[in-house]
This record gives sequence, structure tokens and C-alpha cells, in this order.
Amino acid sequence: MRRLLIVLCALVMSYAAMAQGVVVTSTGERITLPNGCKQAIVVVGTTGANCKVYKMTAEGTSRLEWRYELIEGVTGYAGIAAKDRKREGDGKTPQGLYALNRGLYYVNDFTTKFPMEQYYERYIWDENPYSATYNSLLRNPAPGTKGDRLWEHRNLQYRYIVVVEYNTSPAVPGKGSAIFIHAWRARGKGTAGCVGVSEQNMKRIVEWLDPDHKPHILILPKGVTVNYMLYNN
Repeated sequence: MRRLLIVLCALVMSYAAMAQGVVVTSTGERITLPNGCKQAIVVVGTTGANCKVYKMTAEGTSRLEWRYELIEGVTGYAGIAAKDRKREGDGKTPQGLYALNRGLYYVNDFTTKFPMEQYYERYIWDENPYSATYNSLLRNPAPGTKGDRLWEHRNLQYRYIVVVEYNTSPAVPGKGSAIFIHAWRARGKGTAGCVGVSEQNMKRIVEWLDPDHKPHILILPKGVTVNYMLYNN
């Protein structure tokens, strides 16, 4: 009997781990999250560059339910790009669902399970659409390489960076690069295309993220909201 209970518990936990989350929007669209995704950051544009950022966590064992924390945030200064319409330098944040697999930091003053790499003065994120390494991190670039010089923003927006895996594998030239979650310059002040939150909330996001929960970010177009989130279990 005891062995049977152990097997049943293992099956329940395995089933819960494989269940898929579903986001239902105000337009009726159903967006299915990848298997095992139990952490989701949902970005909803409001006015100007302002947005609401929902930090969602699926909790439970046999029955998973979503809990959330609402955070104030900003998107690109030109708003949110319609699906597949993001372009390099347009000042827009790309709509869609993207993985959160890695991050970068300047000062190690946090504790997290999330893969975070310390960056140094020579690190550049390649933003040149004509480059063979477009939209990738360069740790030791050739002199004169153009891109986002992370070091220049280390005490402003880039104390902590979470990389949004938009147009990274493969990178399509001109479709946009260097999309991150990072600290904003000021409340209500748009980014060049990233998602910005306060530095305090940025640190909390880094400490919250857990690769075992397969975190993703869902960026919705302005005017579209989340009606509810559920788990297909």
C-alpha cells in the first residue's frame, strides 16, 4: 500500500510538471505556455510607454493555480510592435512569447538559481544587422565593433539584465536585437525596446526566476488584457 501511494504521488507530481499553462486574453485568444512553465512575466501596455507587469507563479501539486504580483513598468518609447513587425531601431518592444534563459549583472548582491553572468568592460551586445554575430553577446569583440556597450550603463539600467530570447536563435537580420528586462531610467520613461521596471523590482525578479520552472515572458499588444490564466490539468 505504501509503495502504491509513493507511485501515485510520483505520477501526480510528474503530471503537474508536464501540464501546460494557458493564457486567455480579452480578445479570446488562448496562448499555450511551454510544458513545465510555472513562471511567467506578462506585460500589458497601458498609456504611452507605461505598462503593467504581472509576475506570475503557478503553485500547487495535483492542482496548479496561478498567483501574481503586479509591478509598474515601461516598454519601448514607441510602444509595442505588432506581431512579426519589430524592426531594428524602431523603439518598440516585440509582442509575443519568449523564453527567459539567462542574465547578466554588474554587482553580485543577489541570490538566485537563475543563470547570471557577470559582465566586464569589453562586453558588447551586437546590434549590427550586417554582422555575422548580430543579436548576440560578444565578450571580446574586435576593436571598433558597434553595439550596446553594457559597461556604459552599469550604474543606471544595467545593474541586472535578464535576456529576452527574442530573435536569438536564429537571429534574423534587422528584426531587432538586445531585448532585455532591466531597470528603467525613470517612471514612465520608455526604453529603446526593452521592458523596464524599478531597480528594486528588477532585483526581485532576478532572485525569483528559477530555470527549473522554465520562465517565459509574454508581451501583449496595447489594449489587450489577460482575462485569466489556467493550467490544463
